[in-house]
Amino acid sequence: MGDVGDPTSESRNATELGRFLATLPPSQALLEHLVIDVLRPWNPRAAWLASPQDSGVFRLDGAFGSLDLTAFEARPPTIWGQHVLADALKSESGVLAPVKAGGQDGIAFTDPGVSHLIARSTYPSARARCIIAVACVGSDDDAQGCLRHLEDITPLLAVYLSIVEERRELTANSSRRAAGGGTGTLSPRQATVLRLLADNLKNREIAFTIGYSESTVRIETIEIYRKLGVNGRHEAVRVAARLGLLDDTLLEVTAQSTTRVSGR
Repeated sequence: MGDVGDPTSESRNATELGRFLATLPPSQALLEHLVIDVLRPWNPRAAWLASPQDSGVFRLDGAFGSLDLTAFEARPPTIWGQHVLADALKSESGVLAPVKAGGQDGIAFTDPGVSHLIARSTYPSARARCIIAVACVGSDDDAQGCLRHLEDITPLLAVYLSIVEERRELTANSSRRAAGGGTGTLSPRQATVLRLLADNLKNREIAFTIGYSESTVRIETIEIYRKLGVNGRHEAVRVAARLGLLDDTLLEVTAQSTTRVSGR
């Protein structure tokens, strides 16, 4: 059972999970980590993320382990069904339920030993809700331990899911704007200006650094805001960081652009 109930061990596990989540792993990697490492003392066999859609059907956002994906897709659970996902929507805490014979509304497993289902609801954003679900084998005590641990780590998972949801919305918004002829990609000069905005330089300082007039920098800044769909420099830097626009590639563009300017 591991160090169950050991406060020091639980604190260490939470810290390790926090560090892992800080890397913003894909949902598949997160679920694998939950099954193999985080919840291992309670014999998990599957973990998945599901979110209710406007139609009332649950969408599967990621899964790892013995969840039967074919069954889920063929008969997706709904918010009106008699199953652990629907129950978790109605509960302010986690839900624990035994596995029903023959599965339940598309929730079936390739591992016949799965005996308990655990689910917890959380809000990635004001417009989105998500269910974190786990299937495990073993005793009732194992299932209760898994439920308690899932409830303990839900705040960390909620932060991760909120960032993922915001990135998803940003990507969708960018795609919609691009489809309407709105955004396009940043030019090398705009990438340079964005990098310097991230370094907290003022327009006058940016103009001096790259060798253009302050009015040109102002125009490029406005264009950056338009392409990112933001209204100010702080929001632009935050959005750019989450879209990966401030990575090493951008640093290279900045260096090349600055070199060209200073060599003129």
